[in-house]
Amino acid sequence: MYYLLIATIFWGTTFVVQKTAAPYIDPFFYNGVRFFVGGIVMCVISKILKKVVSLAEVKSGLILGVVLAISINTQQIGIAETTAGKAGFITSLYLLFVPIILSILGHHVRIIEVFSLILSLVGFYYLSEINIDSLNHGDFLILLCAVFFSFHVLLVSKYSRNYDPVTLSAIQFLSCGAISLFVAFIMGGIKLEPLVITWFEIMYGCVFSVLIAYTFQFLGQRQTPPTVASFIMSLEGIVSFFAGMVFLSESYNYLQYLGASLIFFATLLVVLPENKAANK
Repeated sequence: MYYLLIATIFWGTTFVVQKTAAPYIDPFFYNGVRFFVGGIVMCVISKILKKVVSLAEVKSGLILGVVLAISINTQQIGIAETTAGKAGFITSLYLLFVPIILSILGHHVRIIEVFSLILSLVGFYYLSEINIDSLNHGDFLILLCAVFFSFHVLLVSKYSRNYDPVTLSAIQFLSCGAISLFVAFIMGGIKLEPLVITWFEIMYGCVFSVLIAYTFQFLGQRQTPPTVASFIMSLEGIVSFFAGMVFLSESYNYLQYLGASLIFFATLLVVLPENKAANK
């Protein structure tokens, strides 16, 4: 659970560098570089090339990489076309999608999770000051991103219990990076100058978002139910708002602070009972 909290902090702050990089670099190239380099580094530091990797692990890692590539690239494209507030709210909708998908698959969803879900969505509404009339193409791309992130959360919960998380992370990073770089190449987005301009954003995204946060996601979800995990990870929206205030000089009103408080309280309602049960 603590792994997920750390991952959430890094993802939330990465939202800021994604926003600052968006005007200067092709979204597929940006994600391709940070994930592919992250995959290579993961292979080196974990000495994965010396391990015997099963075909099932490779298949699972490739599936995760494809889903992640769709999620992260639609998010990066959408961020360039919408506001940070709306992007944070719409991405948080995987809070809604995860329990819906689980219910369809026949899994039980607790009443407290449903109540906390409603409370969180109200909180994100106030936090983002969303206006339905102002939704644009970028907003719908972020919505698509949220749908695929929901499947990614569920797949990580499934695979992390059966396979080595470091191995899965490395395969996921390499496949996600390769797919992104291929699309960037096809679309003519691979250029040297943007790398120079956005070197810090790429480095931060590679180290903290890719290598640390996504690996911690695997470690955290091994012991955490997917619905609870989605609540914890949705806190990246709050982190991104405060990171924007500190690093991008963004300002907020009292309703937005109320929204952040509601989300935090809703997450506690779900996480604390789970944490007590785990400690028994």
